[in-house]
Amino acid sequence: MSTITRDALQSGYPPTIPQEFSANQPKTIRLYPLSNYTFGTKENQPEEDPSVLARLQRLQEHYEKHGMRRTCEGILVCHEHCHPHILMLQIANAFFKLPGDYLQPDEDEISGFKARLNERLAPVGNQFSGEGVNDEWEIGDTLAQWWRPNFETFMYPFIPAHVTRPKEVKKLYFIHLPRSKVLSVPKNMKLLAVPLFELYDNTARYGPQLSAIPHLLSRYNFEFVDENGKVIAQTPGRGVSQNPTMKHLAGGTNGDGNDVGVGANAAVNEHSPRPPKRKYSPPGSIGNVSIDNEKNNDWEEVPLDTPDVLQLEQRVKKLEEEQEAFEELAREHLKNVASVPSENVARETGENPIDLNEVTSYPTSHLPGLSEI
Repeated sequence: MSTITRDALQSGYPPTIPQEFSANQPKTIRLYPLSNYTFGTKENQPEEDPSVLARLQRLQEHYEKHGMRRTCEGILVCHEHCHPHILMLQIANAFFKLPGDYLQPDEDEISGFKARLNERLAPVGNQFSGEGVNDEWEIGDTLAQWWRPNFETFMYPFIPAHVTRPKEVKKLYFIHLPRSKVLSVPKNMKLLAVPLFELYDNTARYGPQLSAIPHLLSRYNFEFVDENGKVIAQTPGRGVSQNPTMKHLAGGTNGDGNDVGVGANAAVNEHSPRPPKRKYSPPGSIGNVSIDNEKNNDWEEVPLDTPDVLQLEQRVKKLEEEQEAFEELAREHLKNVASVPSENVARETGENPIDLNEVTSYPTSHLPGLSEI
């Protein structure tokens, strides 16, 4: 099982694919890279309340006149290095929040939420043009509801048993970002792309609502798309969608007569138990390397002047030079240590002195890397 798709896999040892494991899950979400989006700035949007106490006082006035306040916030997801990132606002270099705001008493939920998103992130005037400038927001699933039981700062993902009239409800929606979009941020705010691993279990910095986002998104499977629109990674568990095929790795020529090499354009069979084996032809043959497909016994001639074979020969030559230098160093050492004492040892033990001329080779295990050839 791997997050790398079949077309993007470059490993010579593909993973084993188990049975599909995505039953009763919502539709797979496609995420686009952060570089696909354009970001600008617009005029400041100062906070309505100068302090927390003033905000709670305004909440109380709203409740007495219109009842429970309705607040909508959006979770905008893109990816960077095939990892989900959440777009969120930072105010005064300290306070983090999702784009969105409370609805007016007479506003519809979805249309009012889109209006709040446009107030925060939509470009103004003719600052930008082209694709993704004034596209409609695509509001997805409701991921969470947070309740404010009293006129205080604490909110909970449930209504406490003793509370019958909550003062505010905040909904978090999944926002499906298109392939490209233009986002403009007020100058007194920052728009940050925060990875899920930064949010997870980090209530000290982001609070309980934002740090719970990784839990909320864990129910989805994702497809990660590159700038060219190609799916390069995905959440494991979706099984095999098509029959595996064996594709040419290296050697020979393609239809236009050009050499085929191992690289980004050379595909790999994901479902073979191991990569094709390469063997040297026996002595007396034309001296080629062959690729053996054990399933159908097909052989394919690969000339010795291919880059991978030349690289192998250079490595063997280098290791032979290292072995020769090691032998010379060993001879010099034995001359200094064993030449004189060997005669005395021979007299006492009856053994013959060491013949330095017999020191011609040593086991290759002393040479790192040579045993790999």
